[in-house]
Amino acid sequence: MKKNNILRCLIRLSFIFSLVIFLLPTKTSATCSGIAFSGDYSYEVYTTAGTVYFKLHPLGIIVGSASAIIYLREGTGTGTYPGYTMTASGGDFIFSKSITNGTITSFYFSYSVPAGGEANSSAHPHAYLTGTDCVTGAPSVSITSPAEAASFTAPAGITINASASDLDGTVTKVEFYSGVTLLGEDLSSPYSFVWTNVVAGSYTLTAKATDNNALSSISIPVNIVVNAPNTNGYCGTAFSGDYEYKAETNAGVVTFTMHPLTPISGSLYSLIYIREGLSGGYAGYSMNAIGADFIFTKSIGDATPVSFYFTYQVPAGGEANSSIYPHSYTVGTNCTGVTGIPTINIVSPINSASYTELATITINANAVDNDGSVSKVDFFNGAVLLNTDLTFPYSYTWTNVPAGNYNISARVTDNNSLSSLSALVHVVVNINNSTGFCGTVPNADYFYKAETIAGNVVFSFHPLTPIAGCSYVYIYVREGLTGVYPGYAMTAIGSDFRFTKAITNATPLSIYFTYQVPSGGERNSSLTPHDYMVGDVCIGTVVPVNLFNYTAKLQSDGSVAINWATSNELNNDHYIIEKSLDGRSFNLLGNVLAKAGSFNIKEYQFIDKFPFTGRNFYRLTQFDKDGRSKVYDIKFINISENKSAILVYPNPLTGD
Repeated sequence: MKKNNILRCLIRLSFIFSLVIFLLPTKTSATCSGIAFSGDYSYEVYTTAGTVYFKLHPLGIIVGSASAIIYLREGTGTGTYPGYTMTASGGDFIFSKSITNGTITSFYFSYSVPAGGEANSSAHPHAYLTGTDCVTGAPSVSITSPAEAASFTAPAGITINASASDLDGTVTKVEFYSGVTLLGEDLSSPYSFVWTNVVAGSYTLTAKATDNNALSSISIPVNIVVNAPNTNGYCGTAFSGDYEYKAETNAGVVTFTMHPLTPISGSLYSLIYIREGLSGGYAGYSMNAIGADFIFTKSIGDATPVSFYFTYQVPAGGEANSSIYPHSYTVGTNCTGVTGIPTINIVSPINSASYTELATITINANAVDNDGSVSKVDFFNGAVLLNTDLTFPYSYTWTNVPAGNYNISARVTDNNSLSSLSALVHVVVNINNSTGFCGTVPNADYFYKAETIAGNVVFSFHPLTPIAGCSYVYIYVREGLTGVYPGYAMTAIGSDFRFTKAITNATPLSIYFTYQVPSGGERNSSLTPHDYMVGDVCIGTVVPVNLFNYTAKLQSDGSVAINWATSNELNNDHYIIEKSLDGRSFNLLGNVLAKAGSFNIKEYQFIDKFPFTGRNFYRLTQFDKDGRSKVYDIKFINISENKSAILVYPNPLTGD
């Protein structure tokens, strides 16, 4: 009985084993194999009936690895590498996928390292042509030039160089391909092919080595781009088509230009990363917006090989960069290949020129086109077009320039629509301190000022001797009578600092500053904060209007008359009268224009025909022609239900 049971078990096991053998794929092509650059693993790949099978076999430090992911790119070009989880099989990992024969694949692995963490082979991916027969002893081959993402200009002549070897025999030939098209072959080392008259487009290059045993292997693909001939003065176009770029050398200064194209039109910022020399890291710099373009200038020694790429905003959302396809430039050369590009430089103002608000700045430019004529010169402040001048001499007078730091540039365009940019000229318009300050701090570190201009409060900080040369200031502003003090970085303007914030009129503010002390450390005035009422003029030397006889009176017909008189009106534009039920939230009741004349006495009146039953609060605000304003006292009248019973405040009442 026991013998029969054992026999039946053996028969069943034999059947299951036979079924497993039947279900395992039968190879229709020989296995291709290799070892990771790091020595972490060996791999095998082969094709059976349209399905490609991959195996990762851990070696050395990753023996016992608990997980592995394969990243697989199908086809030529620069597509992404989707990731797939591999299945553990004993100490190995396997994965299979249906892929059409003749497809070039590129793949790498991520895997756990038993000692801790994980590693990947993304820097050294493997290549495989699906359906290829690979057997032990096949030759190895790689393209040594051109490099990945190399760019050329049509009609291009491209020399393709390859390295090939065979450990158990000899290499009989190396064939060169663009995609699936055979370009040519070389039967002897060094293996090379010159591809001529290449038209504009993107290409994927591979090399196939064959040995004396008729065994062959294919190199990892190299992607290149051939640009259309330059006719617009740029060095080339990004591999992605996002932008054109240019590098120009003038008197030892290199100007880099990034010109967004349709995919990223309207980009708001760009950073440039530059490596000077053939090795080392890439230092990053912010580029300056000039119209729709971005530029950056840097002094670099002539003949220095430079590599650079960009990170830029994508208006549709997010950002992109060209770090995997950097551009190359040798300082002092003309990378555009275009002659006759016009030149321009700003003659005045000089770099680092300073003015005082409200400034008048005359910009003069010298523009030359040696093979034609200048059609126009555009003047810019940062990305903002200030003016266009069509005739010589090229000039623009910029008026009423407020305090701030400015980057001025000019762009020349010639009769062939070629253009170039001038170097940036940095100017500063200093804060006008002649009107005085609101006050100072007890330790005499600084003066401060607060002004209300067109609904904004402008805070100014002026360092005094104890902190002269201060390099940064933060302002802390509490809006209202209680609460926290949010902090804001102030903008350096010359030796002063400024910060602007929209705050509602009549809001009481409390402010203090934290500032750097050049001799060492920093200080703050949090123990002695300053007060300011939005709309007030805190500078004693500037009183735009001398106001008197300001009253609110109930009339016999039930209306309320707001009366006021003034003298010495300087730059006065108009008044507004506002009304409130609670003395806190006001609504506009009306406007009254200022009367002509500066020094004569002027009387004003505004009638509220429909006062509320109960409390009525009235507020008067005066506005200058330049947007500055002052809020005057609040007047209050209480009207009972019975119009004949009138309560008037203040009580006792004097006058009418």
